[in-house]
Amino acid sequence: MSPAVPLWISSAVLCLLGLGLAFRRRPRVHVPLMLAAFAGDLTTLVLVELTRNAVERVLKGVGAFSLFHVALSVAMLVLYVAIIATGRALLLGRGNRTLHRRLALGFLAVRVTQYATSFFMPA
Repeated sequence: MSPAVPLWISSAVLCLLGLGLAFRRRPRVHVPLMLAAFAGDLTTLVLVELTRNAVERVLKGVGAFSLFHVALSVAMLVLYVAIIATGRALLLGRGNRTLHRRLALGFLAVRVTQYATSFFMPA
């Protein structure tokens, strides 16, 4: 598999996130787009692990930049869980929209930074 495949998937995920943001006022469109983005990011992480032994590399020791990228990836996953939980609560009519928005803005900042750093990670 080409090392570019995870970057292509990651690029597609950013497009899905952008579309999801554009349709944030239409839950029937927004939710599937955001869940598809989550699935795409999970797929990317699995591919990177299977093709590059990412976890083993980190455990053996990597540079500060690589650790920063890994920290962003972990933060991204944690924020995905928080956003899905708050979004589900909103759909059920008992959520906090302000919290969901704030988490989403933080997530987008982390996700875009994680995407940018991925271009400088060793293959």
